[in-house]
Amino acid sequence: MKIKLIITYSVFLFCLNIFSQVTIEMKKINGILQIPCKVNSIPMNFIFDTGATDVSLSITEAKFLIKQGLLTETDFAGNVNYQIANGDLIEGTQVNLKTINIGGIILENIQASIIHQQNSPLLLGQSAISKLGPYTIVDNKLIFGNIENNSKQKKIHLLDDKYGYRNIKLDTEISAFKKLIKLGSNSSGSLYDYEPLSNNLKNLYTIDFHKLLLGFSNFDNKLEIIILLKRYQSDSSNSPEKTQNTALDEFENITANFIQTLGTPTNYEDLKKEPFDYVWESDKVILRATFKTKKYEIDDNGNLEVHLSNTITFSKKKKNKGF
Repeated sequence: MKIKLIITYSVFLFCLNIFSQVTIEMKKINGILQIPCKVNSIPMNFIFDTGATDVSLSITEAKFLIKQGLLTETDFAGNVNYQIANGDLIEGTQVNLKTINIGGIILENIQASIIHQQNSPLLLGQSAISKLGPYTIVDNKLIFGNIENNSKQKKIHLLDDKYGYRNIKLDTEISAFKKLIKLGSNSSGSLYDYEPLSNNLKNLYTIDFHKLLLGFSNFDNKLEIIILLKRYQSDSSNSPEKTQNTALDEFENITANFIQTLGTPTNYEDLKKEPFDYVWESDKVILRATFKTKKYEIDDNGNLEVHLSNTITFSKKKKNKGF
């Protein structure tokens, strides 16, 4: 297991270097350069169209996704009319695409349009492009991250723009949340298990977490910490090595996406000491991704068990550390 940990750490350090720039080679199809993507895990080729508001699919691709169970009733938002390049209005349907994978960059919950025409082109519009950050096109290559030296500061401020996790915002009053189960408290705050109405809030970069925890200040009853927790435990069907590999693979998936979005961690220089504890710090928010080996033990049958965890924490930046 120690060998696996060392190898994985080496891979993480390598990722920190290469993820400052991502190059995607576009394909020339019918004389038009198109970018390969995966929509809800299905490969598709899109025209990189900065003038399009949304990602758009033809009815052909939409029907295929529906048939595969990758586009369901809950993803549809209703019909609208779209104006195309020649000025004509055509009917379309707004949908939510759970994931679009572009060269290993995974975008979540992207607004898209299904155009009610069989031969409508697939367009990668601003609903996706705006989430990718700065880019350059050189010949048939699309290059992300080829930006100024102050790019890290620009990226890290994304944390301040969001100021929380998805639609859960730090500084929200405790009275705004239902189904809170108190887990404990200390002198500065109280921690609750939160069961949201939508389980999508427990999903991050396609990883499903077991717990969503919220911490509130005892001083003003406002939200000051958001925690996503996933536990891993080996058993008769999953060996300790397999369990560890799964946990590390998911940690790598999450941190690689954070690195792509936010740049190198604030504690990059300290990662040699704590290779599985990544921290991004902005003016108002601290984001932390932590992998831990909780314990090793021998079960009743004399077999080795391993207990692991991945934790993602969004917290207010303040002098009093609180939890």
